[in-house]
Amino acid sequence: MKEALEERLNSFFDLFASTLELTERLISLRSHAQELLILLCSRLDALASSAAAEDIPRKQAFTHFVTAYSCRRNLFESISAGDLYYELAYHRWMLRGTIPKPGRIHRYSRIDDPIINLLQDSGIALTEKDADRLLSGIMKALRGLLRVMPGQPLTKPRLGSVEKVTEAIVSSFDTPRKKRIADTLPQALRSLVRSKTVAAILYDKFRCEAIHGARVLMNEHKFFAETEPYWEPEDSGYFGSYLLIEFPARFLVCVLRDCITTYRQHLMAKEKLPPEILFHVFGDDSFKFIEFLDEDALAKDQSLRLNIPQ
Repeated sequence: MKEALEERLNSFFDLFASTLELTERLISLRSHAQELLILLCSRLDALASSAAAEDIPRKQAFTHFVTAYSCRRNLFESISAGDLYYELAYHRWMLRGTIPKPGRIHRYSRIDDPIINLLQDSGIALTEKDADRLLSGIMKALRGLLRVMPGQPLTKPRLGSVEKVTEAIVSSFDTPRKKRIADTLPQALRSLVRSKTVAAILYDKFRCEAIHGARVLMNEHKFFAETEPYWEPEDSGYFGSYLLIEFPARFLVCVLRDCITTYRQHLMAKEKLPPEILFHVFGDDSFKFIEFLDEDALAKDQSLRLNIPQ
């Protein structure tokens, strides 16, 4: 039975071999950057969706998969400081619209949610002045700890762990006058900080924009030339300068290849398959090999309340 599993799994993962061959060819030609990004991100997404339990949200499935199986856990769990700094600077500039009147918050889109959570959960007075003071204080703490913009010392790291970044921000508010805010910040910062992990940025800014948008803005020369993530300097006349992370093609190819290798080894060691992969590799014979089904990957039972006309 194990031999049958290995043979069928080989056929499943062979489906991704053509993707790797095509992307390598396009990289060597330095051609079709946007299409390359779509292809690599969508194939990572396909693997992640196949591996996840049926009721797991797509973003959670993607970020967990690349973190767990790419052999780059430390990188993907880290915060890109420049991207976090940009988010704070942008929303500080937007405060007049976000807080049109004291005590009122206006939500423009879902991308505002982490900042809105921060403002609400921090316990500050919901005024433009108090919100500006809070966001400015967090930005100052980030500048002190990490490299978030051009012109800062090159010795400053551009990445930091969730815990280290949160601790540095909270410590900067730990004064007698700001102690009440410092006590609320660990929870208030949670969604904002986690939205700027490298894995989350890869999903939100690159996977989603590549698949659902017309074009991903990136340095296409570096996209073909670099082999590891790099940070592009950006400048706005409204909210200053900052460094944003980008992912080169060869790095994404390595991530896809390593995810395939590591996840395949994981499945062989566990001898259990998520339902989507089980039905794909065994087809009409799936129920003959039901012992390989990973029941933990099934959607949790839910009771439905029916509205039946009387």
